[in-house]
Amino acid sequence: MEFGALIMRKEPSPRSLLVYPALLSIWLSISCAALFYTDIKTAMAGVLILAAVAAATLGAFSLALAFGINIITIIVYSAMIYVVYDLNPSSMLLIVTFVTAEIGTAFLAWNTNKQFLSVNRMMERDKLLIDEMRINDDKTGLMRFHYALRVISNEIARGIRYGTPFSILMMKMNEWDHLAETMGLESREGLMKEICETLQTSSRNVDTLFINMDKIGIILPETNREGAIVIAQRLEEQINRKTKLTPRTGIVCFPIDSIGEDDLVRKCDSALKFAEETGTTRVVYQDIVKSEGSSINQFFTKSLDVYESKNKKNEAEEKDTAAGVEETDVHFCGIHNLKDIENLQKILKKVPEIEIIRLIDFSESEIIFRIGMEHTKLSDKLIHFLDIPNITIEDRKNVIVIRLDPSIEIKS
Repeated sequence: MEFGALIMRKEPSPRSLLVYPALLSIWLSISCAALFYTDIKTAMAGVLILAAVAAATLGAFSLALAFGINIITIIVYSAMIYVVYDLNPSSMLLIVTFVTAEIGTAFLAWNTNKQFLSVNRMMERDKLLIDEMRINDDKTGLMRFHYALRVISNEIARGIRYGTPFSILMMKMNEWDHLAETMGLESREGLMKEICETLQTSSRNVDTLFINMDKIGIILPETNREGAIVIAQRLEEQINRKTKLTPRTGIVCFPIDSIGEDDLVRKCDSALKFAEETGTTRVVYQDIVKSEGSSINQFFTKSLDVYESKNKKNEAEEKDTAAGVEETDVHFCGIHNLKDIENLQKILKKVPEIEIIRLIDFSESEIIFRIGMEHTKLSDKLIHFLDIPNITIEDRKNVIVIRLDPSIEIKS
């Protein structure tokens, strides 16, 4: 037992993996020969019982179960020998031979079982390590951008199914490119690792951090615009406190800005670039859309402070008034999957004079877009430019309802 325990303390190598199976095979051969030599009449029954014990012990998940199997088989074999030969020196020799063979078989089979389980755990652990190395960046420990797109896609599907929003932050340190000249590439990589560690410790457990070149992204599940701004501000303060650097942040929100993962990332990157170009700490993509036609200074002094203090309803009314564009809600009934919603959004973007399209609500049977165009003009445009078979358009007061055939796939 001590020798077996000593072997099992170490992780088995491919060579040591064969030790116990080989010993078990040799022991079974010797045991079978001993049973046939002792009594050929009952030998076959004893061999079958030993084989069953070996198979059951190899598959046992606990030592107690293996022990119970052995006790039962010993009692069964002893009862069989008693019935056939009664109690005499010859029958006692048969029982002792079988018990010795069975104990040795059970011991070797149990240790073989433990060795295989140990190898299986090693393989699972190595697989997890390989998956982690493939998914996460080896320098920063953050998720690679390619895999982050899958997380965003899953959040979109969950958001459409359950009606929950989420946001994405994209951060980049101010004048990051110039740091390589002043402090060197190696020192800058160390600084990036420190920044990533700061973000990991300061983020929520449900958030997903990813790396994209020199930009750090954060996926914030079930977080709306206001929540994303608060989180961004907190993370910026942590980075500044640790590194004395000022990050620029772009923010995009689902479903208001888009319902496609590539489009969300592109718009988040656009908001980040806008922040870099204007010297602003953080920019929400919605604010860029609403600020079209306004000067940059007027936009930031008005929106970044005012929007955070307003509730959602007043904020939407204030945005619409500032933009000077009348908006109309368009209800699409009969859409059941994410691909149709994305294709429908692409179709609407092709309609002339439509510039602002926002997904504001959705359920299993209805999607609502808010489109920046006068109600009467929009109705005429949709009738002429929506080339989708079997649709009906109802023009109600301040609302347009479009019913689609669920059996027809929408193509952009």
